[in-house]
Amino acid sequence: MSIYGAWSRKVAPCAASVVQPAIVGVVAEQQRAYVWLGCPALSRPARNRALARCLSSRHRALAVLRRYISTFLGNPTPAADIASANQEVRMLRFAVVSLALAVATPALTPALTLSLAADPATKQASAPVAPTATFVALAAFGNMFEIESSKLALDRSNAGPVKAFAQRMVDDHSAGAVKFKEAVLEAKLAMPPDKLDAKHQAIVDELADKQGGDFDEAYIEAQYKAHVETVDLFKGYAQGGEDTRMRAFAAELLPTLQAHLDHIAKMR
Repeated sequence: MSIYGAWSRKVAPCAASVVQPAIVGVVAEQQRAYVWLGCPALSRPARNRALARCLSSRHRALAVLRRYISTFLGNPTPAADIASANQEVRMLRFAVVSLALAVATPALTPALTLSLAADPATKQASAPVAPTATFVALAAFGNMFEIESSKLALDRSNAGPVKAFAQRMVDDHSAGAVKFKEAVLEAKLAMPPDKLDAKHQAIVDELADKQGGDFDEAYIEAQYKAHVETVDLFKGYAQGGEDTRMRAFAAELLPTLQAHLDHIAKMR
């Protein structure tokens, strides 16, 4: 039985007004941490801070519950309760630290691995490594997104720097698409879908609804986030991908993708 449940029944008649907000605060912090953990635009340090806040909130809630047990029961908090609470705190701390460390290691599930978008200013010794099938699919989606969104920018934008960047994206990613297809065929892998996934299609649709300065701002931000994700994806696979041919492809394109990221970062 959870220590929260046992304590809540003991103190509910006289301390619900204090205990309940503590529990609500815990749940809110947990939900916020889980949402932030999967946010592609958030840096690893920010995710770690979210997890730390989750731990801090639960630790504070435990302290509140212990204090009110002692106050309202008129006795010192039972040693068994204290020991149980302290054990839970230690377990929570271990779990949060483990999650924080996992953010920077390749031992992640594909879904979590590919949601980690590192800020380019944050230097990491290594990047998460995607499984080959996942790498191939995401590389294809990312490349198609760059081309389609940039063709839209060439049509919609009136800003010289934006149009110049968009033309660079169309040219470089069209060339990259040829190299990508060659690599996939040589590696004897299944060719990925030839249309955008739902995530990237939604971004293109949103861009299509914008005009002028609003479009430029949204396009630049979308390109920045996309290249942060793509650089992280390619860096990880170039360092530790399982397929030799695709690993060589990732290493070959990585400098170009990093140059794109550096370019768009200066335009933000």
